Amino acid sequence: MPKKIAVVGGAESLIKGNLGRNFLRHDVQIEWHYHYRSKTWDGKFAKKCEGVVLLLDMSSHAYYAKAVTEAKSRGLPFACVPRKWSQAENILRIHGILEPVTNGDVPLVTPPEDILKAGTSYLVRERVEGRLPGKAEVGAALSRAYGKGLVVSDQEFREMHSRACQESARQAGEVAPEEVVGIFDWMVLIVEEHPGILLTPDRAAKDAMRLADLKGKRNKTLALQAMVKIQAMWNSGNPKHTAWRDQLIMVWLKEAFRLGQKMNTLPRGTSLLRDGVTLFSSETAVSMRIKEARMAVLGNWADDLMPLSRATQDFKRKWDDREFEGLRPTLKSLIKNGLLAGIKQPTSQERWVTSDRAMEAYLDTLEPKETEVTPEHKPYEGDLEMPSPETPDIWVSLTAFQDELRVIREEAAVRDDLQAEVVALREEVAQLREQQECLNRQTRLGELEDRVLSLERPTPEASPGSPDDLLKTLMEMSAAAGVVIKISPATGRQGGS
Repeated sequence: MPKKIAVVGGAESLIKGNLGRNFLRHDVQIEWHYHYRSKTWDGKFAKKCEGVVLLLDMSSHAYYAKAVTEAKSRGLPFACVPRKWSQAENILRIHGILEPVTNGDVPLVTPPEDILKAGTSYLVRERVEGRLPGKAEVGAALSRAYGKGLVVSDQEFREMHSRACQESARQAGEVAPEEVVGIFDWMVLIVEEHPGILLTPDRAAKDAMRLADLKGKRNKTLALQAMVKIQAMWNSGNPKHTAWRDQLIMVWLKEAFRLGQKMNTLPRGTSLLRDGVTLFSSETAVSMRIKEARMAVLGNWADDLMPLSRATQDFKRKWDDREFEGLRPTLKSLIKNGLLAGIKQPTSQERWVTSDRAMEAYLDTLEPKETEVTPEHKPYEGDLEMPSPETPDIWVSLTAFQDELRVIREEAAVRDDLQAEVVALREEVAQLREQQECLNRQTRLGELEDRVLSLERPTPEASPGSPDDLLKTLMEMSAAAGVVIKISPATGRQGGS
């Protein structure tokens, strides 16, 4: 089934003649045509429209603006082409209106001149939109037309850019200078693709010199001067240059967050502000766009980030409010398993952050707990069968009995808990009593020992020795004194004469 497109501009004879036949050869059908002199078109395309083609040399500025705005808002592929088919064919392939001329993923043999013409046409049309595509964008556009294996070299891109500048100057009625593309123009292209490259001036100068095919210290000096000039333009206060700066701030911040997304680590805010001031000389312009760039890369969940220590309390409250069954998982486990959106903080320890939106999105994927419908009278929880509801008196009696039984069970449970607590307290008191009794006995023992020590007599200086020695000494003293001492063997009693 052919692709259905709309054509804006051009005469009816062209649409039904050469242009229509060429589209049919590529399985594309012009289903809608809006004449460039018609005043009834409201700027809307049909719902079944799959692409839009604008004939630039046969359309008014009003039609051109309406068509581009509507195509962009609906995400339709569109291309601005001249009416000559040989010039329009390459552009239609680049923008996806026509299928690429490929054999699988291997590009067919295409003359280099055709590739240069296609790239130049793409650059000219984009410059009309006020854009300056870089080498990567031009290469991707040409690969869509000629196959994924097509590679655009620096020399080819330099030639395309030079021709596009010459063509744009010719269309504007200006006299193109001999050296249209200078080192400053290449530096602008490099900065628009990677604004952060200005943090490494030597690398930026080297890339600009490589694209411009220039060498020498003088050209390096010119490249460095071009970087200074670009930064001076951003700080000049010119509204046009300020808007350009703000656009590049978003490009730089998105690039930083994409790198952090690959590493699963959030970029450090202080580093972004420090490098942003170095690049753009405006901390306010950088800080006010960090959140927007973060949400554009990570998603809307990254609106208001919070650490897990604070998010856990909110998550517990949300979980309890929704009455989910089962155990509540931890936020860290959910993030690591890919069930909850989160990212690491740039710290030495493993700390994660998430947001309220991320938790709400995860809880929305869970099934809530089914609530039980409570009847007017709760059934009897016994072995007997419940009587029929037609006997309300029995219902009331059994309900009252059930309530009384529930109260008795609750009181019994409370009594058991109190008894267990009493037993435990008794054991503690017994242990305390044993300890107190032991202390009392130790105190009494100390008092007795002190009293015994106080009652002991002092020991004489000379010890009398054994009983035999005493007896011998006594006998010697009595003999010397002329006293006879007799000792009875039986009783051990002594006598004297």
